Amino acid sequence: MSQRDTDKATFEFSYPPPAKYLEKMKIPVMVTYRTKDGGAPFNDFLHIETIRRKNKNFTFKAYIETDHNFFSLTVDNKPNYDIFNWGNVTNDWLKLLNEN
Repeated sequence: MSQRDTDKATFEFSYPPPAKYLEKMKIPVMVTYRTKDGGAPFNDFLHIETIRRKNKNFTFKAYIETDHNFFSLTVDNKPNYDIFNWGNVTNDWLKLLNEN
């Protein structure tokens, strides 16, 4: 038995069908994502699409070299639990909320 999600599950959880609904929103939308999260491969595409469609209410924040829980990764791709990035994520969201 495999310990990872099936390819179908990964695709269905990652494919951005909500994008068609998100792009209709007029309120500020912030997309935060981790570059080493295998479950979120379409965020860069969504970013490009919002630029192409001239959606000005979108903000994107990529947390470079972090996993699904925003932990930085060691050189052997294991979570570094000493570097907790949820505080940074929270601060970025609070900043957006306070600006709007």
